[in-house]
Amino acid sequence: MMRIVIGLASNTEDAPEQMRKAMEWIKDTFNSCKFSEVYITDAERGATGNYHNAVALAYTSLSCEETVRLFKEYEINAGRTPDMKPLHIVPIDLDLVIYDRTVLRPADMASEYFMKGYRQVTE
Repeated sequence: MMRIVIGLASNTEDAPEQMRKAMEWIKDTFNSCKFSEVYITDAERGATGNYHNAVALAYTSLSCEETVRLFKEYEINAGRTPDMKPLHIVPIDLDLVIYDRTVLRPADMASEYFMKGYRQVTE
């Protein structure tokens, strides 16, 4: 089993519901899940509004590529479309930040919005 760390985010009006559904899906899809609290942060990189964020720690027997593919499928099923990206509209974002011992998203590891939740799941 591979240890994975997932960053979750949403900035739409239904963000609390999007986060709840995503966390339920993660619990149903992966093993031994642990979640941070859901917390709100200011938008970054040209976006407006606030983001609901959380971090999950879980275990999987899937490959890194299979895991990312599942995340992208979930995002699409939750209403995310390519035309939303330039508008900074994020119904749900699931990012595989760490797979096994490999940091896949170093910028997330360097950001306070991610580290707040990461500290909660790794304590």
